[in-house]
Amino acid sequence: MKVIVTCGHPESGYHVIHEALVAAGLARAQPSYREAISPTALQERLLRARDSSPAKGLTANSGLSPKVWHDLATDLFNGNSTGKDWGWADARTTWLLEFWKSFDPAIRFVLVYSAPELTIAKMLQAMDATPDNVSHAVTSWMTHNTELLRFYNRNRELCTLVNARTVMHAPAQFVDKVVATTGARLT
Repeated sequence: MKVIVTCGHPESGYHVIHEALVAAGLARAQPSYREAISPTALQERLLRARDSSPAKGLTANSGLSPKVWHDLATDLFNGNSTGKDWGWADARTTWLLEFWKSFDPAIRFVLVYSAPELTIAKMLQAMDATPDNVSHAVTSWMTHNTELLRFYNRNRELCTLVNARTVMHAPAQFVDKVVATTGARLT
C-alpha cells in the first residue's frame, strides 16, 4: 500500500493533479479510524497547535506533543489500511512535509508548481491589483515554491515534482511517471 500526498501553492492547481491520480485508481483518504478526522483537519490542527509560520520547519517531534500527534496520524493511517493505495491533497501539506516524512518514510509526495504569472493572475482575480496585493501574491508564490523546492532537493527519492499545466495536457504520462517513481498501483 502506497500513500501519496499532493501539495502546492493554493492556486497552483494541485487539487486537479490529485484528481488525475484518483481517476487512475488512487483512493481518497478516509477519516481516521477512532477520531474521524480527515487528513486536512489533522493538518489544520497540527499547524494551529504549532502556531506555525512558513519559516518554521516541522517534524513529527518538533515542538508538539509527539505522542498525541503520532497517535492521531497513526489513527488516520489505520482508517485507510484497506490495502489500496491512497492519499490526499492539501496546500497546507507544504508546511508539513518534514512531519509526514518523519512520521512514515514510505510516504511519497507529489509537489505541484505552476508558473508565477499564472498563479499570481489567479490570485489577483479575487482582489484589486494594487501594489500591495501584487507584492503579497508574489511573496506567497515565492514562499510556497521555495519550500517545495527545498524539500524536493533534499528528498528527491520521495518526490515527484510536476508542473500543473503540463500534467493537465498529458495526464496519462503524469500517472505513468508517478507509478514509476512511487510503485503505486495506478492505471
